Amino acid sequence: MIEEITYSYATTISERIQCWKDLKIDDEEDKQFLKKWQGRKSLLTPADFNTMLKQYSYDEHLFSRAFLPFTEERAKQLLPEIEKSQWFRMHQQLFTDEIPLKELNLSAALRFHLAFYEKHIRTLTEKYSEIHITEEVISDLVDQLRKEFFFISQKTLAWDVHQMIEEYQLKGESKEAEFVSYIKEFLGDKERTFLFFAEYPTLARLLAIRLTFACEVIETFLASLSHSAEQLVELFQVDSPFKLTEVLVGQGDSHERGKTVIQFRLGDVPLVFKFKELKIGERFNELLTYVEEIDKTASFYKVQRLVQPDFTIEEKVSYKECTKENEVVEFYQQYGRLLALTYWLGATDLHMENVIAHGNQPVLIDVETLIRPEILHTKKNTRQLRIEKNSVLVTGLIPQRKQWKREVELDALSGTKQKLPQKVSRLKEEYSSEIAFHLEEAYMPAAKNIPALNGIEVDYHKYRKVILSAFKEMNTLLLKNKAVFIKKVKELFSGVQIRLIYRDTQDYGNLLNFTLHTDCMSNYIEREKVIENVWASKVVPKALISTEVESLLVHDIPFFTANTSSTSIYANGQEFRQMLKYSPLQETVAHMEQITKTTSQFSYLLLKESLEMLEYDLQKIEIPEKNSAVQEPLLKRAADIGDKIIEQLAIDTKRQTIDWLSILPADDHDVVVSYPGKDLYEGGSGIYLFFVYLNHYVPKKMYQRVIDLLEKEIFDSEDTEEVYESAFFSEGMRLTIAFYAYRLLGDEKYRQYLEDNLEVLLLNSNSQNNQQSEWIYGRSSLLAVVAAIYQALKLPLAKQVLAKYMYSMTCQEMTDNGFAHGYAGVLYGVYQASRVLQDKKAETILLWYKEKFTEKLAIEDIKNDSWCRGSLGIRHVCEMLQIDFPIEKMKRLPSQNDCLCHGAAGNVEDYTDNNLLLNKKSFNLKTDTESYPISLFGGLAGIGYQLLRIFNVYEVPSVLFIQ
Repeated sequence: MIEEITYSYATTISERIQCWKDLKIDDEEDKQFLKKWQGRKSLLTPADFNTMLKQYSYDEHLFSRAFLPFTEERAKQLLPEIEKSQWFRMHQQLFTDEIPLKELNLSAALRFHLAFYEKHIRTLTEKYSEIHITEEVISDLVDQLRKEFFFISQKTLAWDVHQMIEEYQLKGESKEAEFVSYIKEFLGDKERTFLFFAEYPTLARLLAIRLTFACEVIETFLASLSHSAEQLVELFQVDSPFKLTEVLVGQGDSHERGKTVIQFRLGDVPLVFKFKELKIGERFNELLTYVEEIDKTASFYKVQRLVQPDFTIEEKVSYKECTKENEVVEFYQQYGRLLALTYWLGATDLHMENVIAHGNQPVLIDVETLIRPEILHTKKNTRQLRIEKNSVLVTGLIPQRKQWKREVELDALSGTKQKLPQKVSRLKEEYSSEIAFHLEEAYMPAAKNIPALNGIEVDYHKYRKVILSAFKEMNTLLLKNKAVFIKKVKELFSGVQIRLIYRDTQDYGNLLNFTLHTDCMSNYIEREKVIENVWASKVVPKALISTEVESLLVHDIPFFTANTSSTSIYANGQEFRQMLKYSPLQETVAHMEQITKTTSQFSYLLLKESLEMLEYDLQKIEIPEKNSAVQEPLLKRAADIGDKIIEQLAIDTKRQTIDWLSILPADDHDVVVSYPGKDLYEGGSGIYLFFVYLNHYVPKKMYQRVIDLLEKEIFDSEDTEEVYESAFFSEGMRLTIAFYAYRLLGDEKYRQYLEDNLEVLLLNSNSQNNQQSEWIYGRSSLLAVVAAIYQALKLPLAKQVLAKYMYSMTCQEMTDNGFAHGYAGVLYGVYQASRVLQDKKAETILLWYKEKFTEKLAIEDIKNDSWCRGSLGIRHVCEMLQIDFPIEKMKRLPSQNDCLCHGAAGNVEDYTDNNLLLNKKSFNLKTDTESYPISLFGGLAGIGYQLLRIFNVYEVPSVLFIQ
């Protein structure tokens, strides 16, 4: 039996349960051990914890056995489990022969592992004698393993230096001398090194396991080279017999028993070895060839590969500078084309390390995420989520803005050296007894994805138009050949292996770094305590989390794969059936089938936003004449606008969704893509209102389809936006829409919507914290619509709601007299309410706002003639309250904008016999050059609505002045 009983601390939870399950322990004592374990810091909820137990087939009573305190007797019960384990047999084997100290540093603790590894490599050189491995390569391989093992061990080693020097009072002439004394005293020979690992048995176990993996990896690598010698000679023109002049292990993450990317040279030929079948790379090459056939201007670089069932050997694509300016242009043209291709495939997780700049060619490597399944079917179904998850954003090939943005840019257009957002721990004073970790600034090294010209890295910003143009051209080409392209993808990518990524690799890496703490290296279940946090995931299916744990415990990054034609997921040699709702290829085909001119335009605008190329200025929007069958000119023009709006809508009748984008200025003066919500001003309810009225006068199936989809969104789905007490948002918006539709159509469903929302408004608690008085975001518009409802329908409920919101109004100072955000709008709403309520309380509020309005009127110029901030809204209130309008204070600045809120469409409100809108062949609206706004107050819907209002002013009520 092992003399060092502390090695028993290297047992896992499951091993302890197995050994201690029959011990007679008091039930209450049992519960206390488990309670203490659960009470420690963890991300797990009780539900997560129960899921974990269920997955491992434990009950709480059995699970608690793992946390019994150690006694000598209990420790000895665990030792047979240790002695029969493969890792311990390997560990013991390391210390068979003495290996003298050569260098007096902390790597001395690893010399037995490194000697074993070197001996194994030399044995392999004899086994595969047809492959000549130079002494330099052997030395490099050993040093690579030393660096890996030292990274795992360094925290424990540094800790032990301080512990032992303090405990044994090792004094020297200097701190350096004390350190040398530590090395000699505690790592000086095999017995003392074995005792060191007995103090940190988890470290012993982990290094023994990783050493086993390292030996397996190098042997499999050499065997694969040997077995594929003829193909390698033929494909890559390498000299035979083989001479390995460079081998770099660990050029990627470690998966599935230490398997990792190996870069190597056979003679002068640089190659890359990967422990996976990359048939998908060959299929992608074939797809590129097909695209070259339909686009004679395209010429893609195709990576050469030797693909075998268990591994792939491919050429190492070298970084190559451009020699001329036109090569840089060609690079970004190709980049734009690849961007469009990957967008069509729905590719994900392509970042800076996935692209190599090879002269005028951006070369995609590691293409195993080109085909992607929907691994998380979320119930959340927002417009933003629907658009972005099917857009160019998810490729990872472009800079991320807004919520997608990372602290470090990882996209494939970035890639320069970047400062990391947090300092990192680095070992200092490595040859002194004052050895310690210090936080230092750190930088992520530059990648090889950025082209260079004359030795200088090129900034992509200069070539953004080139990228945009190439992306658009390739998109247009693929749309033109959509059916054939989809058929080609189905043929090429059927039955190939792909990788699934549930979590960021960095998340796994952070977790593993936590497990390198000394406590985790002293007691194995402390390592398990850290890793159990993965059970808190809402992303990874519960059935797969146990494989994540299994991988992380041996310091591997979890690795999931799937077959494009199956719904199974594979991990650690296991198949998990029916884990995906649809096969990856089905998901990809569905993604491509929903790409239309409209949805690809969404991606184009998101690309412009990513490249900071969006504009926000007046654009001329042409309205083609399409409704010649409609006799009435005003209705014909409104229908033309309706048809133009529909071109901007992505309508999916199967999924019952309707999507569109807006381009708007942000608070920080950037121009951004906006995802309209339900609100009346910018969102779906304004468009809905226009189509309800348009469809009444010009019935069309397409208009009705838009109405049906928007109605479902407005009235049947929960609000996800910020709530305001206003006629433009939430219940107030639904109330307004229902009231307008009911007046027009007399449909009882709208009456029901109306009454339902009045009930909700009555029951809602008044929030004084976020209460505003203004028209658009505040209560005044709500007062106006509820007053109008009462006057039209005489509903007692409406009067109750009106009283509730009127009497809780606060007198708020405003910055100006404008209708949308100033005193005019508030005064209008309060006046309409007071006319209904007719009491002193309402009158008091009215008088306060009237006084403020009159004061502003006397001292401030009126900025323009618009509804929102100018004379239209202010004059309307003056006429209503019989206040003299100061025409001399009005600045007559003609608006070039045609929108309802602050343009020509609003200005026809008082002149509904005016043919200004009818005679316009095009309209000027603020947006990007590649888009046009369709909203009620800022876009085409408002212009169309006003045309209908001109057609029938008595049946189409004003949306600017609710009455």
